[in-house]
Amino acid sequence: MNTDTEKQFTIEYRFNASRRRVWEAWTDPSVAMLWWHPHDVVIKEDSLYIDLREGGSYGYTMVIPDGTEYPTVGAYTKIAEPELLQFTWGADTASATAEAVDEEPPLITVELSERDDGTCDMRFHVQGIADDRGSEHGMYDGWVEAFEELTTAFERVDR
Repeated sequence: MNTDTEKQFTIEYRFNASRRRVWEAWTDPSVAMLWWHPHDVVIKEDSLYIDLREGGSYGYTMVIPDGTEYPTVGAYTKIAEPELLQFTWGADTASATAEAVDEEPPLITVELSERDDGTCDMRFHVQGIADDRGSEHGMYDGWVEAFEELTTAFERVDR
């Protein structure tokens, strides 16, 4: 595991949804399809898959407005339903450069806590990438936008 303390960040986010719903958003491909991307980006149809088990994998391809595709894959390392998901995250190694393949992929830990009011607190921790908030196409801001996409998806369903 990558232990470089400079290359990590945490995002804390509260969803106006139950922990069960947020868990399903992370683990159900039909829901993940709605939000595993920043604003103005989409997931390529039929590219998203989830094999939800320790050692299982997931993958998807983001498509930005100019049509450029960004395949992403990872593997689940810990699962404790409905409160913890841990997984690697990175570029599809089949399309990555040799030096990127040699690097250890970032590790993401998602912790979900049910609140008494029926909302859910999420702690999203990335080990292996520095806090790059404010940078163009940064991972930090991209994930914040993805969580905003999930919030919007919950609001559409609840109407």
